[in-house]
Amino acid sequence: MALDLSQELQVEVKGGHVRSVENGKIFVRALGFETFIRVLSIGHACLKPVSIEVENVLGREVQVLEEGHPLSPVERSLRSVSFQVIPKVKKEI
Repeated sequence: MALDLSQELQVEVKGGHVRSVENGKIFVRALGFETFIRVLSIGHACLKPVSIEVENVLGREVQVLEEGHPLSPVERSLRSVSFQVIPKVKKEI
């Protein structure tokens, strides 16, 4: 599933879906054991950090990685994980 946000961001989710976008924060519902989220910037319009909150439906331990490395800081609650990422630039050829 892909969702364009104000023609500036493209969000792709595997193993879940974008639940909503509110006040500049992306809410994702994770459905499986592995959920992959990719946030791309269209051009250079949005290279500032983007907040993502993942609802952890299964309630199991979650490890958040960015390019294979643990991401921090990560805020955790019983059923959700929140973090910020800087979108990658989407290159069109």
